[in-house]
Amino acid sequence: MEEFQTTWKTDGTEVEELRLQHSNNIQRIAIIKAFIAVRLLQLQNMAQDSQLAKEVSCTCYVKEMTWKLLWLKVEKRTLPEKTPSLHWFYYGIAKLAGWYDSKRNGRVGVKVLWQGWLKLAEMIESAELLISIQQTKHL
Repeated sequence: MEEFQTTWKTDGTEVEELRLQHSNNIQRIAIIKAFIAVRLLQLQNMAQDSQLAKEVSCTCYVKEMTWKLLWLKVEKRTLPEKTPSLHWFYYGIAKLAGWYDSKRNGRVGVKVLWQGWLKLAEMIESAELLISIQQTKHL
């Protein structure tokens, strides 16, 4: 519970920083951010079991377009034939947020995961907009 509260309130989604006027709005965004905090903790916990995370495809957690966008941004090379693992996805999000691997870093914190997740969400939204533009051109 403490990890969830820290992820939800301060280190991850920063729900405490919200300055909303109406209680309905506060309640809605708090619930959405709670869901996101749980997802971040799930990803972190699943990736901690690195052997399992290396064997499981990242498509068990995200859509195909999501990992492909992350791959192209982080790896900067052509897409692999085989879908990368959840382990790769975890560290890919961290790298997107500016995290780099060193012997002292250890596991990726939820604050970095959240920052990477936000950047990835912006990339997904941009890609979906481009796809919809392309589809309307052909109509």
